[in-house]
Amino acid sequence: MSVFVYDERLGLFEYTGILLIIVAISILPLDPKEKLSIPNRIWYVYALVATILFFFRNGGLKVTEEMALPNTTILLVG
Repeated sequence: MSVFVYDERLGLFEYTGILLIIVAISILPLDPKEKLSIPNRIWYVYALVATILFFFRNGGLKVTEEMALPNTTILLVG
């Protein structure tokens, strides 16, 4: 959200984090016979929703910073 609304640029660590999340989600079903694999596809929806919520959380913190509100209190209430 900060990239789109506030025209911020992502750094190497941000791109690396995004890549690691995508790789982690994509390798979960490699061996369906493995006991540690995830047999139910609903977990992909949960991972996608969690990623979208991180998107809104980070963008929301930018908005609170712009409004001069305390970020720690907003995170605690949220």
